[in-house]
Amino acid sequence: MSPLKSLLKKIMIAHRLTQAKQQFLKGPTQVVKYMVKRFVNFILVMNKAQLSKN
Repeated sequence: MSPLKSLLKKIMIAHRLTQAKQQFLKGPTQVVKYMVKRFVNFILVMNKAQLSKN
């Protein structure tokens, strides 16, 4: 993994955390659904990326 990619990943995670905090203040149940959806999508994308590398 290149330094740029890992940096980008950290920024994205931080961005998501701040978004999640804002969402959480609005309504916890919505957030949980949103986070689960995002997490699942993220896992799927990462798996695809791993597969395409090999």
